[in-house]
Amino acid sequence: MTHFFHQPCAGCGRIPIQENNSWELCNNCWESLPFTNGNYCHRCGNIAVTPKEICWRCTEKEIPVDTLHSTFFFELPLSEIVYTFKKTGRRDLSHLFAGFINTEMQGIGGVYPVIPVPCLPDNKKKRGFDPVLLIARVLEKKFGSKIMPCIGRKRGLSQKKLDYVGRQKALQNKLYIYSSIQSQLGSHPTVIILDDVCTTGATVNTCASLLKEYGVRTCIVICIAKTTNY
Repeated sequence: MTHFFHQPCAGCGRIPIQENNSWELCNNCWESLPFTNGNYCHRCGNIAVTPKEICWRCTEKEIPVDTLHSTFFFELPLSEIVYTFKKTGRRDLSHLFAGFINTEMQGIGGVYPVIPVPCLPDNKKKRGFDPVLLIARVLEKKFGSKIMPCIGRKRGLSQKKLDYVGRQKALQNKLYIYSSIQSQLGSHPTVIILDDVCTTGATVNTCASLLKEYGVRTCIVICIAKTTNY
């Protein structure tokens, strides 16, 4: 069977040839993926770190997120692959991302419930799916992860052009824990918060703060990519 029945490379649009164990990407894009290799602050994701792997910002203030793990920096071709997944409806890419996320989860050294960060309701309606929840469902089906969708999100403005403070304000009273789950969270002292792209960290920190209000003690963030401009 030839590769002509497969969709174009999600990074550049060429037809991929399976030499890298991925039908979603061509060899050039696969080899150009901007892996972080752990070179970032493990609290917020910033590149500049101290010898203790915590940046100066995180040493000066307490934040709800305990550790952050990101497979990639949000740069080409990964940024284009995420765009293809979220904007053009290439749902098959959820399997590619789930594989990377599962690798990060295995490196943590424990098995914890996975809580997906919900997207804006208007974006979900426009796309027809929630990208992070879709990845979570693949993790559940393919790797046996325990998925616990317990955070709801109200309608709000897009956060794309906002800084950390602006995003915090935009998130006020927009995220909440489902009432049916609230009493159960105390039995899960450690959880994984799953997101696709972490920009300023405002959303995952808001989620972590909410979860800790209901008894969670440790919040580990795993995301596909972290931007480098915050």
